[in-house]
Amino acid sequence: MTNLLHRVEVSLRSFYIFNSSYGGREGQEHKKILFYHPDDIEINTKIKDVGLSEAIITFTDTFAEGTGCDILHTLKTTQIFLQPEDGFWCVMTLNVPKTVCSKQDEEYEDYRNGEIHDEIYRKVLQESYDRFCLQYGTFDTILNRTKNGLSIAQSKLREKLNIFYSEYVQSLNLPICDVTQFLRSVQYLPLSKTLFLRVHNFIQMVQATFPAIVDTLFLFNDQIVSGGKFEPSILFTMYNYIMSNRTLRRPQRLTEVIDFEGSRKIFLNRNNELVPFKIYHHCSSSASLYMYVKRSDNLSSETREDLETYIDAQLALLAYDIARFIVSHSKVLTLVNNAVEPEALIPRYLFVNEQTLKHISNIGNSKGEKLSPAVCQKSLPLHVVNLLIDSATTSKESNKDVAMPPFEEILIKSTTDFWIVKRQCNWRQFYVIIFNKKATLLDVTAEAERIFDQEVTDDVFFDK
Repeated sequence: MTNLLHRVEVSLRSFYIFNSSYGGREGQEHKKILFYHPDDIEINTKIKDVGLSEAIITFTDTFAEGTGCDILHTLKTTQIFLQPEDGFWCVMTLNVPKTVCSKQDEEYEDYRNGEIHDEIYRKVLQESYDRFCLQYGTFDTILNRTKNGLSIAQSKLREKLNIFYSEYVQSLNLPICDVTQFLRSVQYLPLSKTLFLRVHNFIQMVQATFPAIVDTLFLFNDQIVSGGKFEPSILFTMYNYIMSNRTLRRPQRLTEVIDFEGSRKIFLNRNNELVPFKIYHHCSSSASLYMYVKRSDNLSSETREDLETYIDAQLALLAYDIARFIVSHSKVLTLVNNAVEPEALIPRYLFVNEQTLKHISNIGNSKGEKLSPAVCQKSLPLHVVNLLIDSATTSKESNKDVAMPPFEEILIKSTTDFWIVKRQCNWRQFYVIIFNKKATLLDVTAEAERIFDQEVTDDVFFDK
């Protein structure tokens, strides 16, 4: 009889960035390495890891010219490769999760490679690069800004990579079990039409009165109310950056002395050009308004005073009205959910607009916070999350060259009695996850229809 002794979850083995064109001479191979985690590994091991990655990339390039290698699976590890810029490679190596079992008094390890979903960890690697670019600019931009020679420029790049990635790698909470991390979508705070229009009118008036403000982000209780004119993928990165930045989350008034200047400087892509911006933010009650100004148009203390006077009372009133709406709305939800089943039996739903990357969901969290593995498991089992990602990946690949994806409905049943119902139409995706051991196809379809009618009330979002 086989006994399960314990389980070891996926963990980060190494993370490194290199450029093969650096340190081309014998004895200078260490110059190729721009960042390596963990740092306490001896230099020869780092050089061997980078050399092996170079060999894998070169070998696979002979079969698919120009694309290199994306994923490498071995029994005990999974390697994810990303080439964000010409010559630069980011490599993340994961230890495959395993179970340690015993049979007839002998222990053995069973590696669960299938539990690591390639697509979600590729998105994690891409997001790490996007976050770096938001804070520091591209690798090439950093090199070109330094005028004291290539060697000094490379040292400057290494310094910035170490500052950013040393902290970012430590913040990774494995395993990644948040499906929105793969979709790169954000959840907006649902408001009444009147409140929504008031917020947008307030933002437009602020930008019209102070033309130096290029864009804004309005949050209430750390949830997005208005995402400004940011591209959806940039908004996802921007929101996660703010949620992980203590300086930008603490209560702040425009007239206060601004500390930690580095945490407020960002780079945004405007007309295919990376433009440096500075973030100003003002809080009133639970509402926060983040304002983006080009660094060349730095706001003076007098302008900040005028801006604070202009927005303070209006922002406070909006915060009060939004809070009242949420309280009244939550009372209705409490009445609806009084006869709730146990948490494991509560149907989960996820509605995604592929064009705006906006989602509505009761899966996991909606505030960009890191979920622990225990919370993840409580929300949805990892294998169900992987099934959701497989379904979303398939639809994206099949509709890559289609002007308008056709209507489709897919039903999936897992071996653990979880049902997934997926509907897709007009660039909208709708998922319902139901746990029921005795349900039939008709039961699951009827329940999915009920949830769709009950939860999707935003006509503009879903064109119902």
